[in-house]
Amino acid sequence: QGPGVSSLTIDGSATGGSGFAGNTLPSSISISALTVANFPNDGFEFHQANLTLDKVAAVHNGKFGLLIDDGDLAVTASSFASNVSGGISVDMAGARAISISGSTANNNGGIGLDANFLAGTVATLTDSTFNDNAAGGGGFYSGNGATVAITRCSFDRNNPSGASHPGGLTFYADGSAVTIDDSEFADNKSLAGAGIQPTIVNGGTVAITTSRITGNHAAGGGAGLGGGIYLAAASGATAKLSVTDSTVVGNTSDGTGGGIQLEQVGYNLPVAGVEITRTTIDHNSAPEAAGVGIHIWSTNTIAAEPVVYVKDSTISYNTGDDGAAVYAVDSGQSSAGSVIAFLNTTIANNIATNGSGGVALVGTAYPTVYVFAHSTIASNTGTDPSGISIQAHDDARILVSDTIVAGNDGTDIEASAGSQLTINWSLVQKTDPTTAAAIGAGTGNLTGVDPKLGPLDNNGGPTKTMLIAPGSPAYNAGDPAFAGDPATDQRGQARAYQRVDIGAVEWHPALALTGGAPRPEVPLWGMLFLFIGVALVAASRIRKPT
Repeated sequence: QGPGVSSLTIDGSATGGSGFAGNTLPSSISISALTVANFPNDGFEFHQANLTLDKVAAVHNGKFGLLIDDGDLAVTASSFASNVSGGISVDMAGARAISISGSTANNNGGIGLDANFLAGTVATLTDSTFNDNAAGGGGFYSGNGATVAITRCSFDRNNPSGASHPGGLTFYADGSAVTIDDSEFADNKSLAGAGIQPTIVNGGTVAITTSRITGNHAAGGGAGLGGGIYLAAASGATAKLSVTDSTVVGNTSDGTGGGIQLEQVGYNLPVAGVEITRTTIDHNSAPEAAGVGIHIWSTNTIAAEPVVYVKDSTISYNTGDDGAAVYAVDSGQSSAGSVIAFLNTTIANNIATNGSGGVALVGTAYPTVYVFAHSTIASNTGTDPSGISIQAHDDARILVSDTIVAGNDGTDIEASAGSQLTINWSLVQKTDPTTAAAIGAGTGNLTGVDPKLGPLDNNGGPTKTMLIAPGSPAYNAGDPAFAGDPATDQRGQARAYQRVDIGAVEWHPALALTGGAPRPEVPLWGMLFLFIGVALVAASRIRKPT
């Protein structure tokens, strides 16, 4: 067993090398309450040693605050600050246990965390901050079979120059499983994925839950990609990115994808997909480019590309050139199975300066399938038709069902000639000739009527929605053959109070505007007995004057 050291400060301003070093497995080294500062190399440097650090600090060193390779690592309540190369460098040669909790890697001249997790490594980052680092908050590679869990961490204000460094967090999930929960990515800069940039290959998975991705900026001299999230690639039979119960708000890009950019989804291989659930994508901007809320570039070449799936979510108040809410490009390599779907989703109040404020579907003659079901697309503003704009998609299929498309600038749905547009049980307020023909060929549609939508507001549930007012023609106007899928509306309330409504929200006569649970209705005779009883009690208490 190695030495135990506590309550000691080592100042290396007059020495060389690193502050504290050890090597040769299977040694186990435990260090507590030790500060190392001003060394020309690393503060703590360990090779082939199992290391436990508690309440240590490494500051103002010439390389990393902590460098370790090929050993287990446990760090608690420690600080790595103002080091030239970065805060923490971890390079695993095999399956190891890595734990960093309650610690900080802040204000370093390089990256906050630089890590290499190979097959079998189990890494956990908990209650830690990687903030204000000049070359990015964190970056890591995780190999086949590795698991990385990031919980209650913050990656804020990193890479202020916006140079070619990570922003908040950049990583590879190479056949590995990465989870990010209850964490924050704010005010970071990068060329791409200023908040988070995952690359998912060989069937890796990335799950982001209950996290906040706000105020990040992709700056690339007009070619920035994904201010909030940039998915560089997702490939492999089980590859999947999921974003759940999160917010992507106030991010910017000087290129495309102010909020989220999905690029090379399923590139050259089948992919399990991208799912965005119960998430708000709001107030993002890409002033000179298209695809602000979500920019999707589909490039799959195999016939098994599954769904990019947005459900129970709200895309609102995003501003940019075209497709301010969603801009989907079929690049000409998609397969017959390529599907982009929106379910129980509200797309509202987005603004485009040179195109569609809502959804722009752009491409050539390739068979992507676009699905809009039980959704509301309303009050979007643009220079072109601002609900759904379908441009040059002669072989694409667009399926619209149980959906409100209304109150947008110009025509609510406009489709290029020859588009395979199918519309059923939907309310489309303003149409063009192609849309009118599709509505006429469909079933149960309403056109030329006002759905009487309320403003985008908190109406219960995790995301803002637009309620239909009493007397709305969308009430009880959905598909009468609706069989209970989805079982709930966007707020999580039960679908089909009587007959399913059109739109993202199901209206209930006893449902408060806050979306609370319906109260049981009191029968009329019960109310009469209640009033009679109150009157009798009141009369019995009247006193005669003395």
